Amino acid sequence: MVELIVLLVFGVFPMLATGICYILGKGTDTIAGYFTMGAEERAKYDMKKVGRFTGWFLILMSFLMLLIGIGLFLEAIWLYYAAIAALGVSILVWVFLDDKKKFLKEKAEKVQ
Repeated sequence: MVELIVLLVFGVFPMLATGICYILGKGTDTIAGYFTMGAEERAKYDMKKVGRFTGWFLILMSFLMLLIGIGLFLEAIWLYYAAIAALGVSILVWVFLDDKKKFLKEKAEKVQ
């Protein structure tokens, strides 16, 4: 039970809150790599799109972490392994299918 509470307090709730903030367009300047870019590089990206993408990913990760905790708490080892597999697959999909071009401002202006 203690493990589930620790997972919720230090894992799921902060991730969920951060994801919601990113989706609402708040705090997107805290996304990793934003401050390492130069000012002209930062101006190229639509941070609302980046925030929305990152926010939904964090919400997905928080629910998968919740499933891991529930699987451990209920001693349902199949749920634990299924959540771990889904977590790994979603991270791989996010890393390998992420296309920085879809976040560029110029692309959005050309489509309109």
